[in-house]
Amino acid sequence: MVVPVSDCDSKGSNCQPAGQTSERHIPRLRVGDLTPAELSHLKRTCSYFTDFEHLPRDTRSFHRQQTQRRHEQAGIKGPDEALAAGIAKIALERQKASGRCQQSTLDFGAVESLPRTSQNTASVTSKKPAKAATLDPKHLKEWVEGSGIDEQLARMNLRSLAGDTVYKLLRPLDDGRDVEKDHQRLKDVLRGGWFCSTLSLQPQEQLKSWGCFKPDHPRPGFKKDPETGRYFPKVNDNGKPVPMKYEHPAKVPTREFVLAFPRHIGERIAANHRLLAAYKKWEDDTEWDQKPRTPEDRWRWFLRHGVPLFVTEGAKKTAALLTGGYLAIGLSGVWNGCEKDKRGWSHLKPGLRHLLRDYAVDRVIAMFDWSEPDSKGEAAVRGAIDRLGMVIRSEAKQSGADVSFFVVDLPGPEKGCDDILVSKGIDGLKAVRTLAKPFREWQRCNNTKAIARRLNVPMAGDTKRPTKVITTQFFQASDIPTDAKLVAIIGGMGTNKTGALVDYANSNDAPFHTVLHRRGLGGNCAQRSRRIFHNDGKLIRPWLNNRHREVTMPPADLSGGGRIYWAVSIEAQREIEERGKVVVLDSSHAAGSSHLDPEECKGAIVNLEEWDASCWHLFTSETEINKHRADVLSNLTACLRNAKQVICSSAHLSDQVVGYLEQLLAIKAHVLVNDHKPAAGRKCHWFESHKSSHWLEALESRIRKGDNVFVTVTAQNASSVHSAKNIGHKIHRDLKVPLHEILVVDAETTRTKDHDAKGVITDPSLLLKYRVVIATPCIETGVSIDDPNGHFDAAFSFNSGCTTPQAAVQAVGRVRSSVDRFVCIARNGKTYFGGYTTAREVIRQVGKKAAQQRDELVRAGIAEADLPDTCSDNIRAWGELVADHNILAKEFDFSVRTLLALEGYEVTDTESADEEIANAIKDQLKGIAEETNAEECRSISRTTPAGEDEIDELSKKAELTQQQQQELEHAKVCRDYGIEQADERQVLSHRQGGFQVLRNECLLEDMSPSGGTSTLVRKLDSLTAMKRNGITKNPFLGDYVHAFRQPQIQLLHEYGVLGLSRRRDEFTMRDADIVELHERAKRDANRWRTVFNINPATWKLPRGFIDFVLEKIGYRLLKLSQQRRFTNGKQARLYVIQTRFHGIDCRSIKAHISDNITRRFDQAMADAIGEHHDPACSEQQVSVARFIEAAEKPVIDSNATFSL
Repeated sequence: MVVPVSDCDSKGSNCQPAGQTSERHIPRLRVGDLTPAELSHLKRTCSYFTDFEHLPRDTRSFHRQQTQRRHEQAGIKGPDEALAAGIAKIALERQKASGRCQQSTLDFGAVESLPRTSQNTASVTSKKPAKAATLDPKHLKEWVEGSGIDEQLARMNLRSLAGDTVYKLLRPLDDGRDVEKDHQRLKDVLRGGWFCSTLSLQPQEQLKSWGCFKPDHPRPGFKKDPETGRYFPKVNDNGKPVPMKYEHPAKVPTREFVLAFPRHIGERIAANHRLLAAYKKWEDDTEWDQKPRTPEDRWRWFLRHGVPLFVTEGAKKTAALLTGGYLAIGLSGVWNGCEKDKRGWSHLKPGLRHLLRDYAVDRVIAMFDWSEPDSKGEAAVRGAIDRLGMVIRSEAKQSGADVSFFVVDLPGPEKGCDDILVSKGIDGLKAVRTLAKPFREWQRCNNTKAIARRLNVPMAGDTKRPTKVITTQFFQASDIPTDAKLVAIIGGMGTNKTGALVDYANSNDAPFHTVLHRRGLGGNCAQRSRRIFHNDGKLIRPWLNNRHREVTMPPADLSGGGRIYWAVSIEAQREIEERGKVVVLDSSHAAGSSHLDPEECKGAIVNLEEWDASCWHLFTSETEINKHRADVLSNLTACLRNAKQVICSSAHLSDQVVGYLEQLLAIKAHVLVNDHKPAAGRKCHWFESHKSSHWLEALESRIRKGDNVFVTVTAQNASSVHSAKNIGHKIHRDLKVPLHEILVVDAETTRTKDHDAKGVITDPSLLLKYRVVIATPCIETGVSIDDPNGHFDAAFSFNSGCTTPQAAVQAVGRVRSSVDRFVCIARNGKTYFGGYTTAREVIRQVGKKAAQQRDELVRAGIAEADLPDTCSDNIRAWGELVADHNILAKEFDFSVRTLLALEGYEVTDTESADEEIANAIKDQLKGIAEETNAEECRSISRTTPAGEDEIDELSKKAELTQQQQQELEHAKVCRDYGIEQADERQVLSHRQGGFQVLRNECLLEDMSPSGGTSTLVRKLDSLTAMKRNGITKNPFLGDYVHAFRQPQIQLLHEYGVLGLSRRRDEFTMRDADIVELHERAKRDANRWRTVFNINPATWKLPRGFIDFVLEKIGYRLLKLSQQRRFTNGKQARLYVIQTRFHGIDCRSIKAHISDNITRRFDQAMADAIGEHHDPACSEQQVSVARFIEAAEKPVIDSNATFSL
C-alpha cells in the first residue's frame, strides 16, 4: 500500500523542469518499507490492526474489507484511512529526522548521449553532461544475429550501460527509497546490459523519458500480493525462481516502443506499400527547412500516408518488423495497449490513442508471440488482443475515425516475429503477413478454439484428480469406489449410469438419497430406483398402482425436539430411513415441502442426479427455488458434508460443477469416465439457424412419406412460431395426420388431467403409441426413450438458444436408436448477467450493482438489506458457471455442433432445399401461430374467471383440467387489469406481457422530472422487501440484483424513454438526438448489461436499441415506406412510434395498477406494524415495515406546522 502524504505530486509527476524550485517533499512509504521497530509500533497503535486482532487470522482480511465498505457508505473514515494516517505519520517523522525538505530533480544525464529522439530537448533535464556511451558487441550481436535485426537500426536505438548510470535510469524519481538497500537489491542488474529508448511523436510533450533495460544478469522476479501489498518471489511450476528479464524506470508510466529507423528501412517500408517513389522524393527534398530528415519526420510521413500500423510486444520484435519493411510499434506487455480509469473502463494508452486520432491510420494489425496451444500464455495473449481490438474499435467509432483491426496468429513453432525473421528471412515475414484476419472473424475463431478446448477436455482444470477410464460400454456398480468421499461419474446416454447407481444403492446398507432439479425426472428416477419420491408434501411410490402408491403428509409438526417428522405412517418413515428418498432441489430446504434433513444424511449416500443441469438450476433458475435459494444452498451444503459419500453424475460434467463440490467438501473427486460414444455412426443433418424454413420443409417431407417422427422444440406458447402446439396444428391441418396420432408434450399438456401426455415422463415408452410426438424441454435431461423396435424413423430438433448447449445435445439424442437426426440450432444463445465471460468480471460487475442498489434502497427509505456476499464458495461457483455458460452461448451453434461430434454423430451440412417451398411452409406456420393464439384467447375470454382467492390454490396444483387452466389464466388477466371479464384483446395483450410493460410505464409516469425514487416504485420495492423471503437478510447475489424495480425504472427515466414514447413525428435513425441517445448508452454499456442484460454496442445502428427501450413500456417502432433525403444525397428510412396494444384501455389499467400497489402496500404495513397487526407476519416483514416507518417520520415532521 502506497500512502500519498504530499500534494506536490498531485498530478502524478515528480519531474520538474530545470530552474524551478521543488516544494516540500515527504517520502511515500509502503508497509514493506517500514523497519521492524516502526512496524511493531504501528501494529500496537493503529486501529487497522488493533480492531481485528481478536479475530482468527484467516478471517481478518474479510472482516476488514466489510468494515471499510460500511464506513465508506456512511461517509466516515475506515481501517484503510487509519493505516494511511499511521504510515503518513511515520513518513513525516522520518522526514523531520533526516532534515530533507527538497525533492531531487530528475536526472537523465546518464542517457544524455542516447540518440536524440526529438529536436526539442526541454523534456529532459540533466545536471551535467555525460560521457558518450558505447555499444557492447555482444548486445549488438544479440539483436543482429539473434533476432535478424538490421545493424544500423539496432545501433540507432541501443546503448550499453552499467553501474550508477543504470541505477539513475531505473530510479529517476526520489520516492523515499533506502538507496543503499536498493543498490544491494539491484547489484546483479547494475553489472550491465542494453538499453533501448523510444521516440516521442507528440509535439512539445512533457513526458518522462522511458525505455527498456535488459540486464546481462537479471535478478529474481517477484509478484505482489493484492491483499497485503507485500511482494513475494515469483517461481515456476517446478518451484524455481523466474528471472525478471526486463527492467523499466520505476514510477514512470509505460509507453510504446516507437523506434528510430534509417532511410533504407524507410524505403523498404515504402516499397511494401507502393510508396517508394513518393518516399524517395520526400527524403531528397530538404530545401523546405534546410535540415535532414529525422526519425520522427519519417514516422510522421508514413502515418500521414495511411500505412498500416503493426502492434507487437517488446523492442526486439518491433525492430524485427521494421527490418522486414512494416511500420510497427511495440507494447511493453501484451496487456499494456490499454489502461483502466477509475470506473474500471478500458481506454487506449495516450501514445497509441495519439497515433490513431491525429494521423490517417486506418488499419491496425496485431502480431503477438505464438504460445503452446491450451497454455496460460496463449489464453493471456488472446485475451489481451480481444480487449485491444474492442477498445480500438470503440474509440475509433467515438472519434468518427474508420479504423479496421486485424490479427495475425503466428503459426509456430517460431515464438515471435524476430524468430521468423532469423529462420525464414524477410520472405517469411511476408508470408505470415498474409495470415491477417479481420477482428470479428478472428474473435469468432478465437471463441470457437476456446470452446473446443473446453468441450473436448471438460475436466482439464485439475490433473491431480484420481481418474479411472471405463473401457467397456456399461458402468457397473463395482466401478464405484466405496472409500471415496466424492465420486464424479461421466458417461453419455446408453452407458448404464443410472443402472449402476441403482445396483450400488441396493448393495449398500446406507440410505441412498437422490437430489435432482425437475419433478418429472424425480418420478422417473424414483420408479427406477424403487425409492420414495418426496414431492409437494406427498410420499409417492411410482412403481405401485394400489392404495399404497401415494401418501399425503399432515402439516409439519415442529414439536419433538425441533425435528420435523413428515411421514404420515411409521412404515413410510422407516422405509425412508432405511432406503432413502428422491427430492427436488426447489423444496429441499428446511421450510420446503420435501425437506432433506441434514440429520437424515449422516451416514447416507447422496446422489446428485444430472449434476451439471441441477447445478445450473441451483444457481440461476427462476422457478420456486428463486424464493429460497440461500436456504436451499445452505441446507444442501450441510447435507453433503454430513453424508458418508457424495456421487454426482451426468454426461457433461465440467470443472466448474465438480470443482464446486470439491470446494464444499475440501477433497478431490474420484472421477469415473466412460469414453463410449453412444451416438457413433449416427447421421446428423445440420441446418443453419437462418434456414429454419428448410428444417420445416424436411420435417414435412418425412411425414408425407409416412415416417414416424419425434420432434423436440424449445417453445410452448402459441405466440412463438416454432412452438410445439403450432407445429402440431400444421401437421394436422396441412398433412392430414389425425389428432389421435399426434402427441404434444409441454408444460400445459403434462399438467392437464387425463391428457395422454400426463404419464410420459414417468413412463417414456407411452410415446411409442404415436406417429408424431412433439416435445418441449419438459422432457429434459435424464429422460431417455428406448425404441428397440425402431418405431420412430427420424428425430428432429429445433433450439432457439434458450437452453444450455448440453441440454440441446441431450434433446437430439432423446430417442435411443440409430435413426437420422435433423437439427436446427440458433446462432447465439441466451447470456446472463451482462454476458461477461470471466467469473471475476461477473462477480465484480454484479456485486457493484448490488452495492449501488442497496444504497439506493436505504436512501429511499425502503429497507436496510444485508449486502450480498461476493467471496463465498457459492458465489465463486455461481460466477464461474455464468461465465462458462456465456462463453458457450456466444457461439451457441458451434458449441452444440462440437458436442454432437464428441458424442459420435456424423454431422453434415444439408443441401439447400427449394427456397420457395420452404419459405411458403414457414409463412403458413406463422399464420397458424396467429390463428392458434387468437383462438386460445377467444376461448379463455368465454370462460368464467376463477375467483381471486382461488388463483394461488389453482397455481399450486400439479394437475388441472383444460377448463381450469383457462379459468386460471382468465382470472390472472382480470386481477392484473382490474376488470371483471376480459375480452379477446385483453387476454392477447396480457399474453404479450402487457401487464409488465404497462406497470413500467405507470412507474415512469410517477417519477418526478428532477429524478429520485417515485412513490409507486418505492411502495412496489417495499412490498418485495417485505414479502420475498431472504431478500433482505443474507440475500443471494444473483437474485438480489433482479429483485427490485428501482434500477430499471431509474435507468429508463434518465434516458428519457417516456418522453421518447410520446413522440409522434416522423424521424430517421440518423437524427442527431437518436444517434446521441444510442452513443450515450454505449458509453454506459456496463450499466445496461447488469440492469437489463443487453449491450447497446451490439447494435451498429440505433434502431435495435430504440426498439428495445420502447418495448419495455409497451411501444414499438413502425417503419414507413417513405424515405428522407439528406443534403449529402444519402437517404434514410422514416419511422414513427406507436403503441403495441390496440383496443384496450391502457389508462384505466395503469390507474388500477397504481391503486393496487398502494392498497397492497398499505395492507402489508398494517399487517406488520398496524394497530391490528397480523401475528403470522414474518420477522422480515415486520423489520422492513419498521424501517420504512422510521424513514417516513422525518419527512412527516418536516412538513408539520406549528402555532403559538
